[in-house]
Amino acid sequence: MVYSKKKWSASKSVISFVMALMMLLSMAVVPVDAANLPEIDFKNVTGEGKDVISLSSKRNFEAVLITENKLSPESVEWSLTREKGMQDEKIFPHQYLGGKLEDWKIWDSQSPYFTAIKTEEYTDNGKNGLKLSFSTEYFFGSDRVDSPRNNRNAILDYTGEYILSCRDLSGNVLGQASVRVNPYDDYRTNGEIEEDLIKAKEKADTVQGIYMDVLSMGTSTQGHNMPYAVISDSSESIKAFKEQNKLAQENPEALIQKIKEGFDYKIPVMYSNIHPDENPGADAPMNFIWDIINSFENGGMITYNVLNGFKPEGEKQLELEMKQAGMHWSELIKDYATGIGFIKDGNEASGKVDLNKFYNVESYTLDVNELLDNIIFIVVPEENTDGRTNNVRQNGNGFDLNRDNLFQTQAETQNMTKLIAEWNPTTLIELHGFISGFQVEPCSPPHEPNFEYDLFAEDGIKSGEAFGIGAVANNSEFNSYVMPLRDYLVSDEAGNPLWKEPWDDMSTNYTPQYSMLHGTVAFTIEVPKSNQQATKALEYGLLNHGAYLMKNKEKFYINQLTGWSRGLKNIDEPAIRDWYVDVNDNIGAEADIFRPKYKGNNNFFPECYIIPLDGKNQSNIEAAYDMQEFLLNNGVKVHKLNTAVTFNGKTYPKGSMVVSMYQAKRNVANGALYDGILITGWPDLYSEPITAFGDMRGFDYAAVDKKGLVKESMLDEIKEPQKAKTVFTGKKNKEVIVDNNSVSAIALINQLLSDGIKVGFITEGDYKGDFVVAYSNFKEYQDKFIVKATGVDSVSGARIINKPSVYVPGYSGQYSVNSEGKEYGVLNYPNYGNTNYNFDVYAYGKQMGFSLTDNVKEANIIAGNRALNDEEVKAVKEGKSYLAAGVGSLEKLKTDVLGQYGFDYVSTGTNQDALYKVTFDTDSIITAGNVKNKDNIVYSYGGAYISGVPENAQILMTATKDTPLEGFMIQENLEKFLGGIQAFSYNENGIDVTVFAGSLTNKAHQQDEYQFAANTIFSKVLGEDYNSAN
Repeated sequence: MVYSKKKWSASKSVISFVMALMMLLSMAVVPVDAANLPEIDFKNVTGEGKDVISLSSKRNFEAVLITENKLSPESVEWSLTREKGMQDEKIFPHQYLGGKLEDWKIWDSQSPYFTAIKTEEYTDNGKNGLKLSFSTEYFFGSDRVDSPRNNRNAILDYTGEYILSCRDLSGNVLGQASVRVNPYDDYRTNGEIEEDLIKAKEKADTVQGIYMDVLSMGTSTQGHNMPYAVISDSSESIKAFKEQNKLAQENPEALIQKIKEGFDYKIPVMYSNIHPDENPGADAPMNFIWDIINSFENGGMITYNVLNGFKPEGEKQLELEMKQAGMHWSELIKDYATGIGFIKDGNEASGKVDLNKFYNVESYTLDVNELLDNIIFIVVPEENTDGRTNNVRQNGNGFDLNRDNLFQTQAETQNMTKLIAEWNPTTLIELHGFISGFQVEPCSPPHEPNFEYDLFAEDGIKSGEAFGIGAVANNSEFNSYVMPLRDYLVSDEAGNPLWKEPWDDMSTNYTPQYSMLHGTVAFTIEVPKSNQQATKALEYGLLNHGAYLMKNKEKFYINQLTGWSRGLKNIDEPAIRDWYVDVNDNIGAEADIFRPKYKGNNNFFPECYIIPLDGKNQSNIEAAYDMQEFLLNNGVKVHKLNTAVTFNGKTYPKGSMVVSMYQAKRNVANGALYDGILITGWPDLYSEPITAFGDMRGFDYAAVDKKGLVKESMLDEIKEPQKAKTVFTGKKNKEVIVDNNSVSAIALINQLLSDGIKVGFITEGDYKGDFVVAYSNFKEYQDKFIVKATGVDSVSGARIINKPSVYVPGYSGQYSVNSEGKEYGVLNYPNYGNTNYNFDVYAYGKQMGFSLTDNVKEANIIAGNRALNDEEVKAVKEGKSYLAAGVGSLEKLKTDVLGQYGFDYVSTGTNQDALYKVTFDTDSIITAGNVKNKDNIVYSYGGAYISGVPENAQILMTATKDTPLEGFMIQENLEKFLGGIQAFSYNENGIDVTVFAGSLTNKAHQQDEYQFAANTIFSKVLGEDYNSAN
């Protein structure tokens, strides 16, 4: 037969397809009766580790198959395959299914993963067989699975159970074995963590002397369970602790006295992880749980190594290394620190050290019976169950939960902080990665001023060193650690102490620092890598930390109780002031900056806060009631006035909320409500220190510093959150003006628009910037959204709002792509870490309720803080309205859109922020609400200001020269920032742009600025006159 070229080409395609299909079928896991197949004996023969193929270890393996007939090595093929991956295929569509051993490759390369593959004849007691031997390389090129960061997204494509199969050349399966491929031996997926907790409880139930319960603190953003374990010696001990915990907060001095008289008590200790792709941080707590349970097979004993002091050579080496590094131990901590575990012996990072050369290495046996007689463990292996499911740092909304613990905008942090407030752990450790030096906190200065730091420091350093000693003495790779409070004070050019690169604890949005507001001795551990040895280091760090607490529980607990006693008396302890040093570690040099005193009571803390709840005195009803629920969930006592009180000329009516500073959880309350401090003398902070809930969430409040003004007899306790109600005044049955002064008001308007209901935006007059809607429509929605509203006969100067469609720039694509352009990993991975984009999506979509579109052409406006791409720039140049908000948007705006017309800006440092006063320079609908409500306090993250505006632009907002209320900005930058233009609008040359130099949606906390964004958006979609429309 003669084929045309076209037909021959088609035939070649068919033949190629058939051949490819045959090859795939030969590698596939063909369903067979496994019970009737010989089982392959698969072993790790490296000399360390489990019988697991570890992506972070080089290992040697042997697999032996006993056969009925003698087979030649050349007559078989070996494959490692699976029918499907173990992850949800809807979000992990690219999971690797395996293939012949020769076909496995090192990640993103063509180099073989399995090497030295050899099959040879084998006999055992006269039985014939085959022995396969092979080795593995590092799957990601090194002994870790975390670096570069994108490698983490490939892990779950490969993790799971495979079938090692031996087949003859006809494809017949001769034998099989189940083989696990894991990032490292002890790695568990999110589902496996929960299963393992249940298994641990089932085993604990069979062991006398241990009690374990597995509970749930709630569900995550994506609906995953959030389990945790409680471990003690008995359920009776849990009940007894609850009574003890109640007394501790009501009368801590009485409990201290009971302890001194021999009272039998236990302290609660919490271990957790919050960043799931810092994988060992979740697996080590699970190992810790199993260590406790399995110890009872050995009489409740666990034996491991400790470092018990220096040898002479070690003392010399410590002195030498400190001198080489220019290290100082602060005068404040030098009597607490030992430095045991610091010696690096030539390593730049934490590495292998001959511990026996420098330290007295001893064997220590921990008696778990004694441990549980003194401690109740609350173990949260993984707070972020969304992230563990997806192996990402963020939750389902793309938020870093370890920047949200005080803001509590996310379900996970709300659940976790409520758990902390319930248990009041005496100490808490949160396990993280990755710092090459193996970092064990406590943190360096500057310290958050609401900590009772004098009660924390010694316990923090000594228990931190106990953790570090246990960690470095019981793994083979990381034998040194560093401690910021101990080791980060170095020498300046003149040899004087300098906190050159501080690792501070100013922000209470980290879990440990949040818990310190509760009097907890808490810190973060940063392991160097993600592998088995790192997991082991953390595991033994926890064990030795527990052992230290067991021996020192009285000091820890009495210090916590002392802090609560100070709270009940509202004592401003003078000893704390020493800890607020300057950058040169001068003791107490910045005490007046960090702990300024109110004039009325000469105290860092006010007497109380009053937050009005009535419509006349409270501009944002929703936010005020949300604050009440927040405080109650965080263990703070809240009261209401049973009589009116006048302070600074303003009368607060009966029913107003009062947050007294005379309570155990005073520091939690003040940490959220105080108006903050301005930090200008430090080179850097790890995260912004802003809290200031009143200014950031936009509710009215007063910090009362007059002693005796609000008496106990004037207060009735609020034990459950009160239900907020919409405040409506005025006439019914005609028009309703909705006060545009809350997130709820914006969300209400967007819901009305989505439901096709006519809404007007008032553009002039006394109600400029507010909304108008018919009373009949308002009445239907008033119980669903908490707003302030006024009924009127009619309103003038309003225009119809057409439902807007908003496009948020910055989307990064659905999947990661390797060097060959192939997609891998979990759906939406590039955006999980795209947190600034996620803030916008959450704020505009979920909080304010705007309809978002992913098609820029369909949008009425582009709004966001991320830089525009080329398509988005084109749309703006063609007239698409654009709201640029934040320093991340400014450079592209300058280079590609407005620079040619004179726009320029200055960024003082993207991590710098301020809560500051502004002037509103133009009569604009965008800022009308702030003008009407006399709200001239604005927050900005990013430290930028506008240095040049296009001709004919309208300047909307300028920073005053007044000292900011709160923030972090280096002094020379602050001087330039103050007086700078912060916002303008421009509608010339076919371009319609509104620009804010600062953020509007940072971490979804700065909700008082949301109306700037909403007003800008609504102003772009106005139609005909409201009164003339049908």
